[in-house]
Amino acid sequence: KVFMNTLKYLQSNEFLLDVDLWRLFANLEDLNKISLSFLKTFSETVKEHVSKSESPMDFSSILRKFFQGDLCQTHQMYCLNYTSAVFYLENLRQREDFGIYLKQWCEQNEQCKRLHLPELLVTPLHRLTRYPLLLNNIWKRSTDETEKGFIWSLKEKVEKSIRDLEGKVKWLDNFQKFRQLQEVIIWPQVWDRDKRFFVPECLKQSLRENSSENILSSANRLLLHEGKLTLA
Repeated sequence: KVFMNTLKYLQSNEFLLDVDLWRLFANLEDLNKISLSFLKTFSETVKEHVSKSESPMDFSSILRKFFQGDLCQTHQMYCLNYTSAVFYLENLRQREDFGIYLKQWCEQNEQCKRLHLPELLVTPLHRLTRYPLLLNNIWKRSTDETEKGFIWSLKEKVEKSIRDLEGKVKWLDNFQKFRQLQEVIIWPQVWDRDKRFFVPECLKQSLRENSSENILSSANRLLLHEGKLTLA
């Protein structure tokens, strides 16, 4: 929030106007609100049980409200944007004005605890993976069989959503790498590749339209190897 709110402030004063807030932080504000609401409701229930030992520990209604609601979906939306946010950030860090914003305006803030933006952007992904552990701990300590069954089904649902998300994030990461490759490869026109070939003007337009420029961005392509390739 330190980085996001500082950027908003700078943009309101006509600085870094070309930096896209959504590409960097996605739905972070919504994620903060729903995560904080879950934390407060959860801790209040625990406190109430501790102060009034006769009051039942009603976790089912809280878990139902959040885990069948928007908690996981909001995390998923953020996670799906994470890979492109990291690439976007790496490009922005090459700029002097953006570097000043990071180092002088944000990283020196005590709330950041000397953490840099890449280290902070990844934390919501880690939080999502901890929810099954939380649900599992509640399930172990629950004494009501109906409640245990409900909590177990929620845990399985969250684990499935994480597995689905891992597949999507991997696909997006691959797609982003292909996009980067495509940007650095130059595709000369057919008639420029070999001067011995003659292409009539009437055919040039058709050949331009069937360009090979988008050949790498096919959604069906998979990255099989990254690194040095040796021909034996």
